[in-house]
Amino acid sequence: MIKVLIIEDEILNTRRLERMLRAIDADIVFLQELQTISDSIAWLKTNPMPDLIFMDIRLTDGTSFEIFEHVVVEAPVIFVTAYDEYALKAFEVRGVDYLLKPVNRDRLEESYKRVIAQHVGAVDAALVQQIKSVLTERRTYRSRFLLSQADKYVVVPTVDIAYFSFEERYTILVTQSNKTYIVSQSLNTLEEELDPAHFFRISRQYIISLKSIDKIHQYFNGQLKVEVHPAIKGGVVVSKVKSRLLKLWLSESKDQV
Repeated sequence: MIKVLIIEDEILNTRRLERMLRAIDADIVFLQELQTISDSIAWLKTNPMPDLIFMDIRLTDGTSFEIFEHVVVEAPVIFVTAYDEYALKAFEVRGVDYLLKPVNRDRLEESYKRVIAQHVGAVDAALVQQIKSVLTERRTYRSRFLLSQADKYVVVPTVDIAYFSFEERYTILVTQSNKTYIVSQSLNTLEEELDPAHFFRISRQYIISLKSIDKIHQYFNGQLKVEVHPAIKGGVVVSKVKSRLLKLWLSESKDQV
């Protein structure tokens, strides 16, 4: 009976991971689902170490690497993330594998069974080489959308997209030229399909492109207010936690775009 801890801030991703793991191992026990760095530190300090940890990297209050600065994590960690740029950093801590979202069932099963069979957190040379390959075999992201408009279809390249918004049960795509389309994907799905070097989930309601950012203002209590083009009335107020991640993303994106 393997005891597993999941650290992931998107509940839908957590549920999907749990379903796949239960299909792989019916006897698995999920100890806890944690969504923040602070909660993870507190839990790990006050509970017995699990057999295995599945951990996202970008959480609502920072990157999960901060956890290792406060707690000695003795359990092996399988990182599950939409970002491939942290692969080598993951293996400087307790990482034994690095899975990219959306997670492939076969890849997850191979990783899980290997870690359980080893019963150790050590990383062998072959695995390190496999993870290094993540950096050279870059993940493919959406480059365009095929959208219906009246009685025809329109192809919208992602480079022409300003932002996505969720309004009244619909996901709306807004182009740089201020054209709007309804898309079938949820913002959660789009967040995984879009290149994180160019798009950022600025709030639960918006995913914006780097090109669309017009101005960024200091706001109350460590928050930011972002103005984009085409304009969103009143701008978008970014939470204190998301503001930290936004500034981190902007500093990283500068070298990627």
